[in-house]
Amino acid sequence: MKFLGERHLGWDAQELSFPSISGCLALVYVTANGLYGFHNYGGADAPQWPGRSGAFKSYVTTHGRGGGNGAALYGVCYATGLGGRGYGITKPKEVWLSELASFAKAVDFKGPIFGYDLGQSGLVPSVVVEFNRVGATCVVQVRGFQHAEGTKGANISGNDHKWAPTRGAGQDKKGVNVYVTTVEAVTGNVVTSLPRAGFRTVYPEKLRG
Repeated sequence: MKFLGERHLGWDAQELSFPSISGCLALVYVTANGLYGFHNYGGADAPQWPGRSGAFKSYVTTHGRGGGNGAALYGVCYATGLGGRGYGITKPKEVWLSELASFAKAVDFKGPIFGYDLGQSGLVPSVVVEFNRVGATCVVQVRGFQHAEGTKGANISGNDHKWAPTRGAGQDKKGVNVYVTTVEAVTGNVVTSLPRAGFRTVYPEKLRG
């Protein structure tokens, strides 16, 4: 299992874990060749979506195992409530789907998009979100998370575990902030294991398709 911290990208044939989801988005793309994930830290505002989805596309399409045929896209976050993603209070579900659709479009995926709103879970941020592939879908499990827990060590996964920082790049001619997200080697230690007790299964809703 890969444990994807803030701004991390990763691939695993079967399982992905996202420690410390609060204002972040746990994104998973299910393909014939495994799971591609992105711990999308912040960036809920639309001007950042093209850069981040573009970086995700770059990772998927240049990964050594290839993207494979897409089957489903998942996005788990606090779309509403405490620790919210930042989608606003008017139409958060529509904005949530729009962000997920930007990632789907980047990888040319026209299939179903699923989401689970942690704001409805009863869990106080932050949480661990885990995905276990079952055919063309995933079982999604969650539990509370403490930052001091778990084991950390050097990243030994190479291309299967990357980092995707976002940096400001000034403004365009209309005065809109421009952001650039790149795919780079992981620096520093990563989470290598977490306690297994306390997880419970949640059931994402189909947002598209």
